Amino acid sequence: MPTALSILELSKSYETKTKDRMDAIGSITFDVNEGEFVSVVGPSGCGKTTLLKIIAGLLEPSKGAISFFGVSQNNAMKNIGIVFQSPLLMPWRNALENVLLPIELLHKDKTKYLERAHDLIKLVGLAGFEEAFPQELSGGMQHRVAIARALMHDPDILLMDEPLAALDEITREQMEIDLLRVWEDTKKTILLVTHNIAEAVLMSNKVVILSSRPAIVKKELYINLHGKRGLETRGDQTYVAYCQEVRHSLAL
Repeated sequence: MPTALSILELSKSYETKTKDRMDAIGSITFDVNEGEFVSVVGPSGCGKTTLLKIIAGLLEPSKGAISFFGVSQNNAMKNIGIVFQSPLLMPWRNALENVLLPIELLHKDKTKYLERAHDLIKLVGLAGFEEAFPQELSGGMQHRVAIARALMHDPDILLMDEPLAALDEITREQMEIDLLRVWEDTKKTILLVTHNIAEAVLMSNKVVILSSRPAIVKKELYINLHGKRGLETRGDQTYVAYCQEVRHSLAL
């Protein structure tokens, strides 16, 4: 498969108030192939979110290179969709209007994209809630709107920064299954940052395991689970063994 995202010797350092240097990311190298679902896990504070922000173009790296399908990061940003930990919906816009926001920001005729917006709302399980405002939606529903919005301009790659972390356990488990369904339906390349080992193993083709700060890649673990993944997968011994291997790699 073609390489969708290539990260080569990426590092990030900050200067503290006392003029000392703080290394947030040591040197990170890994690839994400087209159509893969890859999760990045690591200890709290190891630089996972910093890494994703650099990939998304929201932070400048200190060193290293990023490319999307062989194209330098600066020339490929329109091909990226981003889902943050908070849904970040505009409270004065209903669900449909929030989903259409990327089209407006790209100065395209939104009337030509209404059908796609409705299809995406249906895809994330919110058909019938097009006119609902964020305050009328549950936390899980707001995250569904955010996912639909990130897919609106048909990006090649979807970046996700712990989008389920704030949800209750029941909602989170359902959202994991729904995200898997969205991935299967759209065939998108997805890079997920999460601190949840069970979530990473359940949803991914590959788990990239980072060390404590300054982060380096400790291991790339390829996940091969048989059959369709769902809630029952958590009881599968192969799944449990993968989770244990991630914990061992993290020295937990």
